[in-house]
Amino acid sequence: MTAFTSPVGRFVQGSLFELQTKDSTGAPLVTKTGPNAGQPASRSFFAVAWAKNDPLFMPFYQQMQAEARAAFPQYFDAAGNCTHPNFAWKLMDGDGTDQNGKKNSEKEGFAGHWVIKFGGSYLPRVFYMGRARPEDQIKDPNLAPRGYYIRVIGNMKGNAPSNKPGLYMNPDIVEVCGTGEIIVSGPDAAELLAQAPAVTLPAGAGALPGLPAAGAPAVSLPGLPPAVAAPGSAGVLPAAALPGVALPGATLPPVTAAPAALPSLPVLPNHAAVAAVLATPVYQLSAAAVAAGYTKESLNAQGHTDDVLVANGYMVRVS
Repeated sequence: MTAFTSPVGRFVQGSLFELQTKDSTGAPLVTKTGPNAGQPASRSFFAVAWAKNDPLFMPFYQQMQAEARAAFPQYFDAAGNCTHPNFAWKLMDGDGTDQNGKKNSEKEGFAGHWVIKFGGSYLPRVFYMGRARPEDQIKDPNLAPRGYYIRVIGNMKGNAPSNKPGLYMNPDIVEVCGTGEIIVSGPDAAELLAQAPAVTLPAGAGALPGLPAAGAPAVSLPGLPPAVAAPGSAGVLPAAALPGVALPGATLPPVTAAPAALPSLPVLPNHAAVAAVLATPVYQLSAAAVAAGYTKESLNAQGHTDDVLVANGYMVRVS
């Protein structure tokens, strides 16, 4: 078993506050093994997406590979490649297809990303970044909806013995680090209402208070800024800091539109593609630089390039 702290990614599926009692087909969940086999069961499930070019994701994925290899050495060759065709990595290709043949890219937040599924027998504890006292634990789903940016603290381990080898990605704590465009499940209300017949009020029905008459221009509600169009063709609002929480600029991955045409990838995970990215070195500020109060941005702003920072010991290679 290996403890992990994931990099910050976007919460795109599942729930942080509600246990599942049915599987993906709608059938009730039951305990599969042990003395309680056949009895009703429940589990937590949520998924987090990271851009494929996010360098912070690759060391995390490499950690998953090491844990899987340690748990199931018989399914890995000398070069570290998994030889089991159906190993349950808990990793989804946002540009691939799911087990039902549906394109993952049609799911909001998936295109151009690697997506990891987390889950366990219990719900994770949820906190805003910088607020980790027991009384600060978030219980209201509206305060951490899908679409926000989070990181996950927990443990990973192989599921041996099992007829379907794979990894458990068990979450313990979820830290909410930034807001994002909220992902709403189900049909879009505006689209459904636009297709519905026009409203005909029966005799005696009056207009709702505070709403403009039909055909009148829309007005902004008191205290709320006017709506703005989301930048970029992907229609994703940039992440913003939560009220009262200091959010370092380097914490969140950049939110950009997905490329116009992303290549289809082979059976998941695509080890060749991941290995190519892992070959790119990743650097971070040295402990001495951090202790001195420097940030990479402040040093770059003074004209010091990354090469200069590495040569002088202000940045060190981490992978």
